[in-house]
Amino acid sequence: MTNHIWTRRHLLWLAGTVCLPVWGQEDWRLRYQAALLALKPPSKLQFTQTAQISGWQMGDYRALIQAQDQTWQAQITEGDRSRVVDRSLLDPVPHKDRSAIYTAYVTRPERLAPEARFPLFPATEKVKTIQQITWQGQPALYVAFDNGVPVRELWLDPVRWLPLRIHWVDSGVYGRADIFMDFAPFEDLWLPTQALTEINLNFWIPQGLGRKVFNGPLTIRTTYENYQRDAAGPLPVVAEPTPIPTTPTAGATDLAPVTTPSTSGTFDLKLSDQQSTSLIADRIRAFNLSKPEVVSPYTYIHILLTLTWANSSWQTYLLRFQTKEPFLEVAPAAATDFRRIRD
Repeated sequence: MTNHIWTRRHLLWLAGTVCLPVWGQEDWRLRYQAALLALKPPSKLQFTQTAQISGWQMGDYRALIQAQDQTWQAQITEGDRSRVVDRSLLDPVPHKDRSAIYTAYVTRPERLAPEARFPLFPATEKVKTIQQITWQGQPALYVAFDNGVPVRELWLDPVRWLPLRIHWVDSGVYGRADIFMDFAPFEDLWLPTQALTEINLNFWIPQGLGRKVFNGPLTIRTTYENYQRDAAGPLPVVAEPTPIPTTPTAGATDLAPVTTPSTSGTFDLKLSDQQSTSLIADRIRAFNLSKPEVVSPYTYIHILLTLTWANSSWQTYLLRFQTKEPFLEVAPAAATDFRRIRD
């Protein structure tokens, strides 16, 4: 189920083919809407998710995810550390609601999980271009929208009338993002196979009488594979996180963004594969993977991405964002002046 995420230049070249002579401007929308209405989210599913993160923060992770109805657990291996993330222990907060994020950050940072929700269906976007193309060797219907937000481009399977690829555009208090996600059938489901998320961080937080600026690129390349209906076995039981009683103080960590060469060409996901060279190295790695990870919830925040259509939704895990230092000197929620952190 592995495909290629192409650069924007390749996408524009791919779309520049013969103009669509068959379907009308609205006929495709009705067919797509009907197909989405018939599409149900998976009630029970296990799969593997891998990601390569570059830019503002660097690293790879590999996750075994078990989802059932509206909950899920993910056993995530990142470097030589392993952790389990349990959806029931997270409190999703709209990713564009700055005040809600900071309220949760002050009162329950260990449960905070900003959530970005993206629709599969372009409800009101005005069509700019509609063309019949060949996409990865198969016919497809390409639709581009005039300044469409959040759906900017759409590649449809003209047989099943479900998306082969969607390009979303998003902006908010964090900055701006472009997300490309590919889909393919699995039994009676229609599931992601890979995604490219390009974020341009550009936000600030109050610090003393001034502000601290977060600015820089963040790229996440994700693959979803090994889908199966039946779980291989239960994931470890996760205890309720202990609230952090101490008040963090802003450190002197340099927040200058990490710059990396821009990605181009085909989407080539190469995750690090640490190979042991001795028995001692094997034992050290096994010990590290079994040792509980202790990190500050003030500097490590889980980010969620949820796909929505009709009356259904499917939540996915994006990454654990590293702020590198606490957002602010945390005070009791009642004493925090949120007027200072509005847009």
